[in-house]
Amino acid sequence: MKQFIVCAVILAVIPVLVFAQPGEFQLDKIQISSGQGALTSGLDVTSIFSREKNTFEITGNAERVYAVYKWRILPSFNLSASGGFFNNAPWAGSAD
Repeated sequence: MKQFIVCAVILAVIPVLVFAQPGEFQLDKIQISSGQGALTSGLDVTSIFSREKNTFEITGNAERVYAVYKWRILPSFNLSASGGFFNNAPWAGSAD
């Protein structure tokens, strides 16, 4: 039930917070997935925003939440920064 409440709040709040302005981030899609992974399992909600060549993603469930910002440097190369919380412990990093 806790996961359902978290997902319902995220899905209700995001459309209210996103006002597409020219040149600003626009909501591309919302993904809902479930399954069992190495670290967490359950229902994940991901919101993906984009602006020109850059992408911002935020994913969360009952145990974790994280965000990733990607800069497109070349057509086949991205630079990204990420951070979040897993079981109330903060973390940060980069990838790609």
